[in-house]
Amino acid sequence: MQDLTLVMAQLDPLVGDIPGNADRAIEAVREARIEHGADIVVFPELYLSGYPPEDLLLRPSMETRLRAARSRMAAKVVRDVLVIIGYPGRREGNGYNLAGLLYNGEWLDEYAKQVLPNYQVFDERRYFATGERSLVIEHKGAKLGLLICEDLWDGAPVRTARDEGAEILITLNASPYHQDKPAERLRLLEQRAAEVGLPVVYVNTIGGQDELVFDGGSACVDGSGALRVLAPYWQAGLMPVQFVQEAGRWVPQEGEIEPPEAPEESLYCALVSGLRDYVNKSGFDGVVMGLSGGIDSACRWPSPWMRWARSGCRR
Repeated sequence: MQDLTLVMAQLDPLVGDIPGNADRAIEAVREARIEHGADIVVFPELYLSGYPPEDLLLRPSMETRLRAARSRMAAKVVRDVLVIIGYPGRREGNGYNLAGLLYNGEWLDEYAKQVLPNYQVFDERRYFATGERSLVIEHKGAKLGLLICEDLWDGAPVRTARDEGAEILITLNASPYHQDKPAERLRLLEQRAAEVGLPVVYVNTIGGQDELVFDGGSACVDGSGALRVLAPYWQAGLMPVQFVQEAGRWVPQEGEIEPPEAPEESLYCALVSGLRDYVNKSGFDGVVMGLSGGIDSACRWPSPWMRWARSGCRR
């Protein structure tokens, strides 16, 4: 009986800190290999640049820095682990939202996101061209079909990957939080997996970036849509998924399932995460608060600020 260990790297990148993000990825792969025996490690969408990189993508230096980071990863990442990681890249003058595959010091291939969101907080068509092909790659006997975020919501790339022989679907994501989003994502995973009869691995980013906040909740469902693994919300970390081949199909085994917080607690975590990361990632030394003494000030002061203080930030 064959088995396969995939580790979901639910991490918090810093937009623009390409060398730092690469170093954290190198360390995460090493940790995943040592602690979980990882065969595959999957990172979120645009992890190397951070999400959303926005007009940083228009700087010529971005491509140079990304190439340097990828070269460093090729030299430093531990061997015998397939790394699937998101980053922006250019081909023939066009920008693309990519998922790259690194194995034993060699970048094997890239998948370009096929469905680009251009609504609400998303404006990816400003920066990226549309990918024109699916990518299914075989690793240790398993055929992996790659997707990036909106590809899963649209559905057409999911069916195409299935038709091209994928046995496990892997989607890299930077899916922002709103109060109903965790439940929406799980319903989507259940629906897509059941439609194509394949397990889906969903790796999401975490942390705040400007007006956006990402809650994690990386997950894996089996080919019927049943939830098998669910990473904690609002916590960075590595979450393993164990696959076993049964009757010619790859089946994710039941693993850790972290129940989501109550809606009030989730909203509180979003406020804390967004505020903390906005201040820290902007490099501020401190914050000045105006307190009037009214009930609004009394409510504003103790909740996110006290938790922020406990996280080691200066007030």
